[in-house]
Amino acid sequence: MFENEISRRRLLVALGSAGAIAGLPSCAHWQTGNVCSPDLRTGDPNKPLTIDMHAHVFNASDVHVNRLLTDVIGRDSEFKGAIDFLSGPIQSLLWTHTPDYNKEMRGVARLKEAFDSCQPGRALSDGGVKSVADDLRRERYDDTVQELRNANARQARSLRTGQAADIARLLDDLPEADTYFEHGPRLRALRARGREVKVDGVLAFIICQGQYRCLNWLEYVRAIGSSPKRDVDLAVAHLLDFDWPLGGGSPTATSVQDQIRLMSQISILSRGRIHGFAPFCPMRAVMHRGPFSPLEMAQDAVHKKGFIGIKIYPPMGFAPYGNGKIHRQKPDFWQRPWLPASLQAVPDLGDQLDGRLAELYRWCEDFDVPIMTHTIQSMGTCDDFEELATARHWKEAITLFPRLRVNFGHFGDPLQDRKPPYTKPYIDLMRKAGQRGENLYADSGYFSEVLSRPKELSRKLAELQNYSLAVGSAPLYDRLMFGTDWNMASLIGQKVRSYLSSFETVLQGLDPSASDRFFGANAATFLGLRQNGKNRQRLDQFYSLNGIPTPLWMRKIDKPQASPRAIS
Repeated sequence: MFENEISRRRLLVALGSAGAIAGLPSCAHWQTGNVCSPDLRTGDPNKPLTIDMHAHVFNASDVHVNRLLTDVIGRDSEFKGAIDFLSGPIQSLLWTHTPDYNKEMRGVARLKEAFDSCQPGRALSDGGVKSVADDLRRERYDDTVQELRNANARQARSLRTGQAADIARLLDDLPEADTYFEHGPRLRALRARGREVKVDGVLAFIICQGQYRCLNWLEYVRAIGSSPKRDVDLAVAHLLDFDWPLGGGSPTATSVQDQIRLMSQISILSRGRIHGFAPFCPMRAVMHRGPFSPLEMAQDAVHKKGFIGIKIYPPMGFAPYGNGKIHRQKPDFWQRPWLPASLQAVPDLGDQLDGRLAELYRWCEDFDVPIMTHTIQSMGTCDDFEELATARHWKEAITLFPRLRVNFGHFGDPLQDRKPPYTKPYIDLMRKAGQRGENLYADSGYFSEVLSRPKELSRKLAELQNYSLAVGSAPLYDRLMFGTDWNMASLIGQKVRSYLSSFETVLQGLDPSASDRFFGANAATFLGLRQNGKNRQRLDQFYSLNGIPTPLWMRKIDKPQASPRAIS
């Protein structure tokens, strides 16, 4: 991890990851200049294929963000002090103006119109992309800060003496929107006032959660989506469904179904530079009544709306498989006060969860649909639930469904010194072609060590590569994929802009031939994006129906490449 900064175990608000935190380029920075040139909907045709397997663009109307902050991020966390300090306004936040489905659609339409009228090389008009983006982000910043003030006032009587006044002064001291979003001045202002960084981080997270999703995508492209040698040609954005684990069974302000529709529109806006993984929560599936089940919703997203995979989140309270066995061994395992009573009352809940997951896995095998899973013991509401993210729970799923195509997001946190280790058991599952586990991969989401401890990360990756060869698994360098976990990685601050180029250096030092596989080729294979791949065929149809020209990533994949040097 990076010295004197927040540890990943406590940081991985993973949501794969929730939002921007203090000093970040992601939601707190929009550089001046011509946003039409280069066109942010495409990368550089002269740079090699690059795919980010792990990103997010959601906002507060997509997740139960108040409980996420207090019950998950603030649980046994380096953020605990800051969240406790701000707990009054956090619990009272209404998120009244956060873009819901209709508001986001209007924002997407404005950006699309600006993009369509943009002429690179010419000065932007008042309706240009940057002007529209500036208007949208300024509106959301002002509204969110005002909501914080209102929430603090509502909670003033319940807070300790002087706390509400302290928070009010903190909010009053925030700069105007234009200053806030200019990264350099904002940092100087915060340091000059001597505020605690962690409090500012939670505020920045809240402000980010108030933003438009389409702006979160544009910020991603500008913040860490480019380096001198590479541009991210395709980003994979993961949606989350925490309605039952965190929301008591109540829907978020923007329902999961509407989130899928919005992500589809952002994929169209980006001309295929970003595509989603649809969320699947087996708790929702167990409790669902009526037509259009959660599985059917996920299937519709993949077959008709440009989604290229499914995201599941075990540390929210379910094992990838074997829940029935857990329930028989621990009958009270799901008797948790934060879970809805109706869910707890399901007599065979463990078997029911396994049944819904089995339905998902069979469909994923039949249609070659990739799955992304969270693999660190973090981002749960209790230790027991977080343990469900470990590799041993995937072993049974892969035994029963050997053709599953799974990305182990975060790769078990390889630099954490734990016994037994979390990462090597995942390598044990990654087998060679023709064997059970031949479609298992991992990503580098939130490997902050690439910035703070690159030599240590390099040594660890080399060790894990050697381990994979020694145990007869697939070579790690053939299975590891680039991932940022944006915008959680943005917590590192301005250094995050070198995330991509720093990984280039690490991979070049390890094995130059592995670099192109890590940054793009492995992901292209995992996602089924090569010619005749099922995902590729679905996307071809999606692009044709929505008038999207052939994306740059597709042209790069189809371009003949020299055969990579074999790994010994």
